[in-house]
Amino acid sequence: AKDDLSFSGEQLGRFEDFLDKNKINARKDVIVHIANSAGIINIPQSHFDMVRPGISLYGYAADGFNKKLGLQAVCRLEASIVQLNKFSKGQTVGYDRGFKVTDDITGAIIPIGYAEGYQRAFSNKAAMRVGENFCPVIGKITMDKCVIDVTAVSDVSVGQMVTVLDDDQNSPCGAYALAGLAGTICYEILTSITPRAKRIIH
Repeated sequence: AKDDLSFSGEQLGRFEDFLDKNKINARKDVIVHIANSAGIINIPQSHFDMVRPGISLYGYAADGFNKKLGLQAVCRLEASIVQLNKFSKGQTVGYDRGFKVTDDITGAIIPIGYAEGYQRAFSNKAAMRVGENFCPVIGKITMDKCVIDVTAVSDVSVGQMVTVLDDDQNSPCGAYALAGLAGTICYEILTSITPRAKRIIH
């Protein structure tokens, strides 16, 4: 189980044995540390002289341990709608006709794709946030574009900002949710955002 810390306890025990056998605890010239973000949160006895926060500095932790501390994500990825298209029932959307329209819908083209790190694995699975609405990705993710169904958004317009990666940890388009869709971990989602995506630091 993800919350089974027994193996971590074994690792800590071996580390402590190493420290004792080599009389490292008595040395003043050695800084002892073993705890990463998950260790900091879950195993206080592993803190020693120093800890090594990594992913938690960005508001995330392995297996969602951030929920214990209420960490806040430090980044959000947004893009603007560049085009709105009407799709009629029976039409298809995207490469390989990857999505078949079952009712008349409005599709919004978003200028982001796998060249920016938005994975093809999200095709027909992920959602993006437009205002308070979560709009499904339809069709296949291309190199630098994708399409979302914005039919439910009453006042949708070209130029409107869309949240691609949410800074709300529980969001359907947050890093944990996207990682689940891609069969990976939040670390990969976060580090996959390429330099093509402009960074704005507040």
